[in-house]
Amino acid sequence: VRYNLTFTITLRRGRARIYYGNVLPPQGERMEIYMRIWAIEWKDNHMLRDHMVTDLTDDTRTHKVFHALDEVCGVMDLPHPQWLESTIREFKRHSRCRFTQDCFVGEDIPFDYLELRVLEED
Repeated sequence: VRYNLTFTITLRRGRARIYYGNVLPPQGERMEIYMRIWAIEWKDNHMLRDHMVTDLTDDTRTHKVFHALDEVCGVMDLPHPQWLESTIREFKRHSRCRFTQDCFVGEDIPFDYLELRVLEED
C-alpha cells in the first residue's frame, strides 16, 4: 500500500473537501466506488419507514440511483414512481428528491411522499 503525503482540495457541490494522506490502491487495482441512498416514506411530517441502499458497482451515478429506486420499490412493495421534470431538477440540484402522489400515476399511496437522499458517494 502506498501513501500519498500531499493533500488535495476538491470542490463538490460548492463545498471544499480536503483529503490528507489518501491511501492509494495497489497498482492495477481500483478503489471501490460506492453510493449510499436513503429512501424514506413521510406522512404528516412523520417518518413511516425507511430503507438504506448501498451500491458498490462501477455503474454511472444515474444507473445507481435507478437501481436503488428499483430495490426500494421492491422491498417497500411500492409501485415505481415517474421521474417528473421537477423531480429530476430537484435531484440534480440537491441530491435528494420527493416523489409525491403526482409521480405515482394511477396508484394511491398511503403516505404524503417518498423521499430519496444520496447520503454518500465517491
